[in-house]
Amino acid sequence: MGKRVKLTARLKSNITFGSGYMFMSIKGNYEKTYDYMEGRRINGMQDWKEYNIVLDVPSEPYADILFGASLRGKGELFFDDCKVEIVGYDIAVTGKVREKNKMSAPSNLNFESVESD
Repeated sequence: MGKRVKLTARLKSNITFGSGYMFMSIKGNYEKTYDYMEGRRINGMQDWKEYNIVLDVPSEPYADILFGASLRGKGELFFDDCKVEIVGYDIAVTGKVREKNKMSAPSNLNFESVESD
């Protein structure tokens, strides 16, 4: 663990409404890194093009790696030639890191402090 990984895939789109994107999420026990191509979404008709996502794997005993492609809207999104590889730290990270909330001790065990929506 503690490596930097790159997801590479080719995507093609015929999107009439909305956008498409490739995603990768790496979740450890205390930390999650993710990239949903925010600011780099795919719109309209696009021929095959290579896209990359680069994330750090948390330095923990295990981590779940999820990846794929998603279409939010109407049309078609094709996902092909996918590969995940370890890369050097000279390759810039494209995603974000979110630490999970850590509590030093259990709280609200009697369920008295309930927040309403």
